[in-house]
Amino acid sequence: MGLQEQMVSKLLTPVVVHSYFKPLELLTEAERLFISAARSRPSHAATWLALAELRTRKLRHGPQSGRRCYHTTEGELKKAGLEPSYRVYTALTALEW
Repeated sequence: MGLQEQMVSKLLTPVVVHSYFKPLELLTEAERLFISAARSRPSHAATWLALAELRTRKLRHGPQSGRRCYHTTEGELKKAGLEPSYRVYTALTALEW
């Protein structure tokens, strides 16, 4: 099972929450898994975009954290010799709204 499959299966596993802080721990674990997936395949734009959304929408890190992920996506795609798709720019625009 690949890293992305492990990440998805962990995120989709039903969890019984017994305390107020458990969801934050799960989000932190999800962030850690997204970071490791992004490092394993840096040119995979979807992982960077998902990490940006997790950080801005769920963890409330602020827009600068999201922008950093989007700019990293752009740079990694260029390093891989790929053009950034319109999806990257659409997601960045959605963050700014």
